Amino acid sequence: FQAAGDIPYLHPYRAARIMHGERAVGTLGELHPRVLEGFGIRKRACALELDLEVMYSLAGPRRMSEGIARFPAVVRDIALVLGEEVEAERVDEVIRAAGGPLLRSVLLFDVYRGAPVPEGCKSLAYTLTFQAYEETLSDEQVSVHLQDILRALEEQVGARLR
Repeated sequence: FQAAGDIPYLHPYRAARIMHGERAVGTLGELHPRVLEGFGIRKRACALELDLEVMYSLAGPRRMSEGIARFPAVVRDIALVLGEEVEAERVDEVIRAAGGPLLRSVLLFDVYRGAPVPEGCKSLAYTLTFQAYEETLSDEQVSVHLQDILRALEEQVGARLR
C-alpha cells in the first residue's frame, strides 16, 4: 500500500493506493466528507477500486478444474503392514504413482501399532477412491488398479496387506 492523499473522492488521510511493485492496481479508503455530504450519507463509508485489466495482466496461469463426474465413485479401504521406518508420505506417493488416472483420492485414516502387528512394524489404513468420467467402473477394473498399487507397495516399500 502507498498513501494516497491526492484522490479527490477519498479522505486525504485515510486512503491508500494498492500497489504491485511500482505499479498501482487500485485504491482503497474512506470517502471524503464532502462526497458523503453530497450524497446525503451520514455515516462513514469506504470505497475500493481495482483496475481489473492490470490485475488480470498480473495473474498467473489459470487453473482449470475437472467437471463433476456423472458416474459413481468406487471406494476401497486397504490396511497395510510395513516397517516402522517407512513414512506415510512415501506410501502415499507410491499409491498415487501406481494408481493410474482413475485413482481420484488417497486418504490415510488410521495408523496402528500393537498386536497383532509385528514388533518394529505399523499398520497404515487408506481409503482409495476410483472414478471414471466416461463410465461406471466395474469391480474388475478397480481390482486391476488395486493389484497394481499393492504390487508397487510391496516392491517399493515392503508393504503387505494386513
